[in-house]
Amino acid sequence: MDNNTIKTKNNSKSGVVKVSHEAASYYADLAKKWATKTDDKVDSSEYSAKYYANQAKKQAVNIWVFNLKEWYSNKDVGVFFDDMPNVGIRYFVPNMSEEDKKSIEKYPFVNKKALKVRLADYKKYKTYNFEIPKGYCYDGASIPKLFWRVIGSNTDNRFLVAALIHDVLCENHNYINNDKNFSTEVFNALLEASRVNAFKRYWMKHSVNIFQAFCGWRN
Repeated sequence: MDNNTIKTKNNSKSGVVKVSHEAASYYADLAKKWATKTDDKVDSSEYSAKYYANQAKKQAVNIWVFNLKEWYSNKDVGVFFDDMPNVGIRYFVPNMSEEDKKSIEKYPFVNKKALKVRLADYKKYKTYNFEIPKGYCYDGASIPKLFWRVIGSNTDNRFLVAALIHDVLCENHNYINNDKNFSTEVFNALLEASRVNAFKRYWMKHSVNIFQAFCGWRN
């Protein structure tokens, strides 16, 4: 994969992205070729400005993922972040509007810092990159109150990172090519990373599958 190698389950997972020293000179040479281009072609052939623009875009994506670090991986899924997830709790303050109060009641958790994410599907050898913006609000793990005593409540801090990523995927199916089953596996892996036991993970996985189907995500 050029100068970037995504580790699979058959590789060591000590480092996600390898960027060789040759890459720096490649980028410099690419920029020089693009800057000195004199023809007027706009197609995607090897001798057009568009070709160099597309190559530069690909390299920009490679640079974007360079600083991502492994958060957790199992045999099926890899999860990588550029920084420690920073989730906060929203709370009422004096003179808050009714609209804001309703928003907090519905979405009590907030992502406090922009977070770059890479998800690796080790079964299909695919990777997906996206960013969760600062200020993104969500409702935590959607666990019916009836099961709180058995599973735990949606405020359980072991569920917050898993719920953050899963809620983003539920709202943006295109981030993972509409792969509903993969989103469930990501959710499970993040629960596993938080040391949620197998019994609770089993019921939570099935609950989110039902919820996803209810919301119309059926692929």
